[in-house]
Amino acid sequence: MGIEENKEIVRIFTERFGRGDNSVFDDMVTTDFLIHYLMRQGIDNDIDALKKTNDGGHAAFPDYSIEIVDMIAEDDKVMVIAKRTGTNTGEFSGLPPTGKTVTMYRMALYRLENGKIAEGWNLDDYLGQLLQLGFTLTPPSLNKGA
Repeated sequence: MGIEENKEIVRIFTERFGRGDNSVFDDMVTTDFLIHYLMRQGIDNDIDALKKTNDGGHAAFPDYSIEIVDMIAEDDKVMVIAKRTGTNTGEFSGLPPTGKTVTMYRMALYRLENGKIAEGWNLDDYLGQLLQLGFTLTPPSLNKGA
């Protein structure tokens, strides 16, 4: 596949995923698809876990939308910068809804094989999302006795 075809595959994948269409994992990724969440180390990254995560995100932010801000490609890789926006009207990470609208950016690099996405690296602004929801960042206490 050429660069433009790869970009179109990633564009369609991003838009469908953003609408909560989990069938993208059945028909647009390889059976051994691997995702690397750079800000969420140690989480499950199999297809079923990704579907569950997507469902949870849409339950917490039912009006969730995604806009592709930029996309570049070279060889078998496509890089996307996407802007995600949604209003927190459902439970999020075990917490009650805040009613706040948040905007979060994602940078994702995808590697394609034979017209399907085989691997992805995602970097999401989770801290920014939490701050917009009203969470606060408290630094650890300084140990003055050491």
